[in-house]
This record gives sequence, C-alpha cells and structure tokens, in this order.
Amino acid sequence: MTAFDDSDFLFIGHRGYAGHSPENTLAGFRDADRVGLKMVELDVRLSRDRRLMVIHDDNLERVAGVSRRVRDLTCAELQALDVGAWFAPAFSGQGVPTLDQVFGQLPRRMWVNVEIKPDEYDPVDSPEGIEAQVLGLIRRLGARQRTLVSSFNPHILRRLRRMDEILPLAVLSDAECQPDGLAICQAIGATAWNPHYPLVTPRNVAAAHHQGLKVFPFVVNTAEVYASVLAAGVDGVFSDDPLALMD
Repeated sequence: MTAFDDSDFLFIGHRGYAGHSPENTLAGFRDADRVGLKMVELDVRLSRDRRLMVIHDDNLERVAGVSRRVRDLTCAELQALDVGAWFAPAFSGQGVPTLDQVFGQLPRRMWVNVEIKPDEYDPVDSPEGIEAQVLGLIRRLGARQRTLVSSFNPHILRRLRRMDEILPLAVLSDAECQPDGLAICQAIGATAWNPHYPLVTPRNVAAAHHQGLKVFPFVVNTAEVYASVLAAGVDGVFSDDPLALMD
C-alpha cells in the first residue's frame, strides 16, 4: 500500500514548476511547494563522479549555454553552472541540484516522481549504478511511501524491481518508446502508467485500472487536452502549470 493508492486527482508539477520557474531547480521546487502542489516530477542523471543530479537533458546547452555533457562534469562543476538565468534574470545563480538536496528541501508531505533517464542504463550492474543509488537514497530517507520511480527504459525498471519488491514504479510511454506500456506495467508489478497524452483513451485507461494501475499522462498544458484526458478517466496529470488547469 502506498500513498498513491487512495489519493484524490493529482496535479503534478512537471520538472518542479516548469511553467513559472526554471525546470529541475531548487527555486522551482520551492515554488511548487509555495503554491501547494501535492506532487512534483523531476529527472535524474549521473555526474562524472557518479552523483545523482537533477537535470533533464544529457547536454547542458539548453539550460546553461555550455556544450558539455552532464556525465563529463563533476557534481561540483555542475553545481557551479547557472541553469536559471536562461528562464529569467531573477533566477540567476541556480546550479544543478543533487537529488539529495531536492528531497532535503521538499516537505515530507509532498510526493515525488523520480524519472531515471533511459540512456543512464548501464548493462553492467554495480552498487554505483543509478538504480542502486536512487533506491539507496529513498531507503535512507524513509521516502518509499511518497516516491514513484519512473523510466522509459524497461531494463531500468526491471532492475529496480529485482532490487525491491514493493518500490512504487511507473512505466513511461509514448508513440515511439514503450507504446505497449501496460504489458510492461503488468510484468514488473507497477503502481502507475505514465503515458504521453495522445496515448490516452477511455479503453486504455479502463485496461490500466483493471490492472490496478494509476494513470498519469504527460505533459498536459492546455484546457482542451486536460478535458480530453479527464473524460477518459485518468487519475492525475503532469503539467508545467497545474494551477492553470485547476481554474
């Protein structure tokens, strides 16, 4: 039993509160808490020194103006970058946070969807692998009941399930990657299916619910898309601006 099992409809802040603050930054997660979001989503990659860093892209060009890969820089080097100024001058000075820092800032009442990026999978399993580190942090913080771990990569999810029989997992799906996400959900005993919203139909949602899954589509940013997925019976949505959908 997890906190997600009996929850009300969830408005989930995508990459923190990406419509109003720079994505995957401590400032963004503070803003998500400030406006009362119950759950946020974030992305995790490994630095060169194998620290868990909260950042979406594998390259730093878009958010930091630096043509370097995340995996080629150390945690200290990533934290010294400015990944907030591109969004607005008021956010200058935001570095790439560690997953530990984000959990340390968020209130314990807030749920977190940790997405492990698919290209972070290493066929050679090790204690320093991203799956083992994410699971170790969740266990150390006693955060299993408020954490959902997701990925597009089924190898990552299968490895996590072998490591932990009850960790809440979610399968990410889009038209090109895991469109048969429900089958993978069943195979790994997932808690949720997180599909790209065009995959959402009343039939698919009903099939997911029949498996006991929650359905959280991404990224729902317009009233039209929200109305469509809501009519299909989803249990929540990922959005850059959840408050706009609530109005």
